[in-house]
Amino acid sequence: MLRKNGEKTIGELSADRRASRVFSLIMSISNIGLIGLLGYALMNQRTIVIPSQQSAQYSIGNDQANKEYFIDTTRDYLNLLYNVTPINVDENFGKLLEGALPEHQKDMKNYLDKAAEQIKRDQVTQVWSTTGMYEFIPSENAVIANGVTKTYLADKLVTSKSQYIRFDYVMKNGRLYPKSIMEVKQDETQ
Repeated sequence: MLRKNGEKTIGELSADRRASRVFSLIMSISNIGLIGLLGYALMNQRTIVIPSQQSAQYSIGNDQANKEYFIDTTRDYLNLLYNVTPINVDENFGKLLEGALPEHQKDMKNYLDKAAEQIKRDQVTQVWSTTGMYEFIPSENAVIANGVTKTYLADKLVTSKSQYIRFDYVMKNGRLYPKSIMEVKQDETQ
């Protein structure tokens, strides 16, 4: 074997080794990038919860939605909150809490637990009837619903009360999360 051929072979092997190292480095960087992209996609995936009754087309973005989406979602939460019996109160309030972000669940849970305890203790049934009047406040991500809450003991009507209920929401990744629910006095709605 000629020395010239041997030197050429060693040079070629060194070049191959350098090329392999560069290729391995590029593949490692691209794998890390793909893993990061996959993690980002999984952590920021959008889940759109569609209300049970769809009154119109929805336009939903990452941090905004149209009036109909807010109103239909409010209608669903009102049904969970005010259409309760001693039998279904825990299930309804549990679903309502599932829809809230963890940082808002504590205050809601305290209130809902007290309300559930009273409903079970008094054996009352509550029914919400909407008047169909909803006021959407886009700057505050809030909806004020107008309706009548009727409370029954057995099959006897105990109270019938007109109410304005305000739902404040947090919009995150295209989904509405209730932040607070409160009764509003009629003079506060204007």
